[in-house]
Amino acid sequence: MDSMTSVEIKQTLEREFEIFLSSKDIRSLTLARLKEIEMEKYETDSSNKSPATAMSQETALGLDQVLRILGDEEESRRTCLRLESRLQEDQSGPTVFFLPGTEGFAKVMCNLASGLHAHVIALQYTHDMKFETIQDMAKSLTTVGVPSYLP
Repeated sequence: MDSMTSVEIKQTLEREFEIFLSSKDIRSLTLARLKEIEMEKYETDSSNKSPATAMSQETALGLDQVLRILGDEEESRRTCLRLESRLQEDQSGPTVFFLPGTEGFAKVMCNLASGLHAHVIALQYTHDMKFETIQDMAKSLTTVGVPSYLP
């Protein structure tokens, strides 16, 4: 992580979530640890019954939204994911591929996939992918191998 990214993350955590961490802590931060910090903060505010409790609840909801979109860390390392749909794995039917949006995560498409009568395969960018151009982004998705769970 470069210093500019670290500063952006630090400012976002302070502004949006009222979480204050050093640059060193931010470099070693994981989503699980961020969730723990937020829950500790929420429990402290709740036990004090302070006016900050309402704000802390809003912050917790915001963090839950971020974590819901990102999913778990293991899932974010996979380039190709099968999303749940109305069609069971053992049923035959069409296959639909979802391409990632600017956020790059497949999780944001779960609601859409759940309403489709098709097998849904979502492609996503992993954290180790680095792109210089849009063509590089497209090439990274065309080299994904065909998953074994395709019908």
